[in-house]
Amino acid sequence: FDPALRWIDVLSDSAFFAMDLIAHGRRDFAYRFLNAYLEHSGDYAGLPVLRFYMVYRALVRAHVALIRERQAGPMPAGPDYLALAHQLASESDARLLITHGLPGSGKTFVTQRLLEQVGAIRLRSDVERKRLFGLTALESSADRPRDEIYGPQATADAYARLRSLARTALSAGYPTIVDAANLREAERTQFRELAAELNVSFTILDCEASHGVLRERVSARLARRDDASEADLAVLERLHAVRELLTPAERAQAVMVDTQDGRVWLWEGADVGTRAWAEAAERG
Repeated sequence: FDPALRWIDVLSDSAFFAMDLIAHGRRDFAYRFLNAYLEHSGDYAGLPVLRFYMVYRALVRAHVALIRERQAGPMPAGPDYLALAHQLASESDARLLITHGLPGSGKTFVTQRLLEQVGAIRLRSDVERKRLFGLTALESSADRPRDEIYGPQATADAYARLRSLARTALSAGYPTIVDAANLREAERTQFRELAAELNVSFTILDCEASHGVLRERVSARLARRDDASEADLAVLERLHAVRELLTPAERAQAVMVDTQDGRVWLWEGADVGTRAWAEAAERG
C-alpha cells in the first residue's frame, strides 16, 4: 500500500467522519464528535486546517459519486457533497462566549448543548488545567500537592492557555466557547479584550442555581467520577465567598441561564451577538 496514502493526519480522518455526519443532517453529532476528539487529543493547533480537511473530504465524496454514476448509470439520490464543500469553504462565524458560574452551576451541561446547536469549539478549563500537568481529563490529581495544580500560578497558567487556544479557534473562524468559572472580573476582562483585538463579538453565559442545588450537584459528580472537575464542597464554599459578580457593563453582554428551571433571559441593552447566543440556549 502506498505509504503516502496510508499515513495521514488523524485530524483529516476525523474531519472525514464529521463531514459525513453534517452531510447526513447531523451537524450536532459532528461537533459533539469533533469536540470530544479535540478534548482528548489536545490537537487544537489543527483547527486552522480542519475546515480545509472537511472541504477536501466532501470533494472526494463528490468525485467518487460522479465516477460511480458514469460507470453504473443514475444512482439513488444522496447528499449533495459539492454543495456541502462550497458551504463549508465559505463558513466563518468567529465569536466568543465565556461562561461564568460556580461549580455545579451547569456550565458544561449548557455549553455542550450550545456547541452542538451552533457548531462551536469548546475549551474546558478543567481539562486544559490537567493537561498542563500531564493528566488526562478523568485522571485524579489526588497524589499531588493541591497548590501545585490548583494554586494561583496554576490557575493563571490555565487561563493563559485558554486564551491562547481561543485565539487559535477564533482566528480559524469558529464560534468559540470557553467553559471556565471566570469568577474574577480580571479573568473575564482578558477574554473581552481578546475578542476586541480579533474584532469578534463577546458574550458571557452566566449560569445560576440555588446553593442547595449546587451542593447536591457537586456531591453527585464527585461520587460518579465521570467528569474532569475535581471541585468538592469545600472548594464550592471558598469560591462562593470570593467570586466577583458581573458588573453592569458585563451584564449588558450576558446571557443569564437558570439551570434549575431552564429559564434564559437578557439584561436591557443586550447586543445582537448576545441575543444570538440566547436564542441558541433557548433552543438547546
